Amino acid sequence: MKKYIFIFTTSILLACCFFSNTIYCYFFKDFLDSNFQTSFNITISNFDYIQCPCDLGGIIINQAFYDTYMAIQPNGEYTWKRDEYSNIVNREEIENLTKKGLFIKSDFCYEIMSDNYSLIYHGIPNYYNPLSWALKPVSLNYFIGWAYDTNRIVKTNDEQYFMARFYTTNNPLVNRAGWNKIEKPSKSDFYCYKNSTIPNYSKPILQNIVRAYIWDTYTTYLTNDIVFYNGYEYRALQSSNNKNPQTTFWAWELI
Repeated sequence: MKKYIFIFTTSILLACCFFSNTIYCYFFKDFLDSNFQTSFNITISNFDYIQCPCDLGGIIINQAFYDTYMAIQPNGEYTWKRDEYSNIVNREEIENLTKKGLFIKSDFCYEIMSDNYSLIYHGIPNYYNPLSWALKPVSLNYFIGWAYDTNRIVKTNDEQYFMARFYTTNNPLVNRAGWNKIEKPSKSDFYCYKNSTIPNYSKPILQNIVRAYIWDTYTTYLTNDIVFYNGYEYRALQSSNNKNPQTTFWAWELI
């Protein structure tokens, strides 16, 4: 009997090892707040390995944060703690928390992009309060409602990858203006945040980025890009956009 148990256990362990490269692990941390409930999600997979840069230094919106700076009201909402004169307690300290370049970990991880952002005046960031003028999500996944700067790379819900040609607020699945479709990048295709191995999706190593191999109407191709169109491969002779490789001889050559 022990022999069969050993064989069964060993088989299970081998199966787990075999499928380990495709296992996605999720870690959720929920914080108590009836009207502003947040969770922090880390996804681990073959590429989307999101260690939160908040670990490098920043603000963590957790129960300890609420207990330190906020008070819960009878209706369940959190407000800033106030003294007997209605002044916000530790106001200066709270305002000094949000320095440009730091990170905030609430429902997602955000990088602070503006010196003018204030927790007191603008609120705690969350999916429904994007504050795109001041913050940007660190995740590779595309977030509706945010503005993205030149060269920022995102992944859409249908597993496509896009790189911003210029500052854009468009959703690449709805409006492709400002976006180039690219092949799936790897972690090594990005520069990392300072003093870390965490990829910065706003700073791709441009020479490593491959624009869509299947010719794409909306993508701006650069010299020497290779595309596949109508059964043939073409090489870009110069930069072009929406120029058919089969008929635009000044922009493409048949390989």
